[in-house]
Amino acid sequence: MASLRYVAGQYPDDRALAELVGELSMKSREFARLWAKHDVRLCSNGTKRLHHPQVGDLDLHYELLHLPDSNGQRLLTHTAAVGSAAADALALLG
Repeated sequence: MASLRYVAGQYPDDRALAELVGELSMKSREFARLWAKHDVRLCSNGTKRLHHPQVGDLDLHYELLHLPDSNGQRLLTHTAAVGSAAADALALLG
């Protein structure tokens, strides 16, 4: 959420983004609560838990790279630790 608020601050005139935030706020009390906290942070790495319908929960490390002179484009990668349950699950999907 803090990263979305950061991006929204970079593009204050982006009507589509403002509409998306409005729609999410109207449809999700949890989103509205988190948005109202006003946390702003550029999240460039960490761990996320994703849920895949076939293999279940995956704890993956992510890195977000901001590309120079790319007009806001970013590269996001997710990786699983070698030997982890997430790595085994990703191997099953491969």
